[in-house]
Amino acid sequence: MGAVTSWLLVIGIAAFVIAGLIVAGALLLANPRKRWGDPVAGACPACGSWTLRQNTLAPGGAGSAGLRNAPKGVVTLCETKGCAYAGATVTTASRAG
Repeated sequence: MGAVTSWLLVIGIAAFVIAGLIVAGALLLANPRKRWGDPVAGACPACGSWTLRQNTLAPGGAGSAGLRNAPKGVVTLCETKGCAYAGATVTTASRAG
């Protein structure tokens, strides 16, 4: 019975090590502190802070499947805590396919 218990202990420790490596890898790859988008020169129209960031986006979900050219646009957000400013500008309009 001692050999079975020893093997179960070894398997349990190996499982915890593997789980720890998976969690560590997830934390390194999915960094929640990573900033979104690129910085934008200019003050936020809502709060006046110079913390605007923008990124170009295009839909990739099920809603864009019937479009020949999906719409694209630039989304601008303010990073100031408590400011809810968000703006969007269409750069390429969609055409139904």
